[in-house]
Amino acid sequence: MSQTGGGAAIFIQLAALRGVRFSKAISYGNALDYNESDFLDYFAQDLETKIILLYIEGIKDGKRFFNSLRHAASVKPVIVVKGGRGKAGTRAVASHTASLAGPAKIWEALVAQAGAISAQNLDELADLAVSFYFLPPIRGSRVGVIGGGGGPSVLSADECEEAGLDVISLPTESREELKSRGIAIWDWVGNPTDVSILGGSGFSAIDMLQMMAKNRNFDLLIANMTEVPLARREGTILRLRGEADGYIEVKKGSSKPLLVVVAEKSLGVKDHSHWRWKLTSEARTRLVAGNIAIYPTMKRAARAARKLIDYYAKGK
Repeated sequence: MSQTGGGAAIFIQLAALRGVRFSKAISYGNALDYNESDFLDYFAQDLETKIILLYIEGIKDGKRFFNSLRHAASVKPVIVVKGGRGKAGTRAVASHTASLAGPAKIWEALVAQAGAISAQNLDELADLAVSFYFLPPIRGSRVGVIGGGGGPSVLSADECEEAGLDVISLPTESREELKSRGIAIWDWVGNPTDVSILGGSGFSAIDMLQMMAKNRNFDLLIANMTEVPLARREGTILRLRGEADGYIEVKKGSSKPLLVVVAEKSLGVKDHSHWRWKLTSEARTRLVAGNIAIYPTMKRAARAARKLIDYYAKGK
């Protein structure tokens, strides 16, 4: 439910590209008849609704809204984006829906006390919708990260830690397994796993992900879809298709939460016909069809995972 009609339509279109489907969508504008509390009460009992998403600028009745939000959040995830958090946004709200915006800190406290989840913008709303839609509960912060070369692996570790995830060292039993399987670089492989050093080792990124999925020391996994800008067409096609299918197999064989980062690119019109970008789109489509949660960046994947951890830590 949304106080912006155009924004809601754009959001639904973009979220649908990542596999999220909608049972109902309501644009209620300035709420002169039905308001946010009415719709929260309805969605809370609607059997077709698994997750409630809300873009809101202001409310009609604070006490009723809090009670409706708390009740809805007690039965299913409720994610709220608040428009009009700053001075300029508040002025824009006044001309858009004539709502009273209210201080940002009060809103954040209200949402948290009600047991709902705050999102900063529509991008984060989409990330959280994807997370709750596809992922099982995340019960801990110990993350296994795989994918990318040396530099991207270092940055992935930083972004995961900055989001509040624990990038643990590769467990001893995993190192011993690599050694027993005759992997010559067994003592080089770590977490995050730099896949650029695995080439020719007889051990792939998917093999590593399978090992992490079976290890009790990891609470969740994040895989970074390989980007190979200098590789030739034939090898790249086989590699990315196999990688996407491998992630799907990992998900089928494990109950552990798996998040996959597939970079999104803003292309010039002439670039859309290039095989490389078509291949990336194909990989994204294969993952969505396999019910995989995908994200455009490691930072956004890690932030979404952290919010799910906090949500489920409250006994949800």
